[in-house]
Amino acid sequence: MKYGEIPPSPSHVADLMNDKLVASGKTSQKYVQTMKDFYELSRKITHREIKEVTGAEYQKHFNDAQDFVDEMKRIVEERQQESRV
Repeated sequence: MKYGEIPPSPSHVADLMNDKLVASGKTSQKYVQTMKDFYELSRKITHREIKEVTGAEYQKHFNDAQDFVDEMKRIVEERQQESRV
């Protein structure tokens, strides 16, 4: 959204990230894949395909989410600095 784009639905966020952030060199494909993985995880939970998560799985998801959030913060802060100049 900081780049003036709003995805039409959550399923399109990863594609939009790929088009706007990876294509311009702002971030890596790793974060697009993380977004896809979390979207897929949320769908599986919603449809009750996943009913429980082990401690190790939780820790992996937590670490991936923290890494993703840190990267998005970095991108937003970089964008803010660009707009000030």
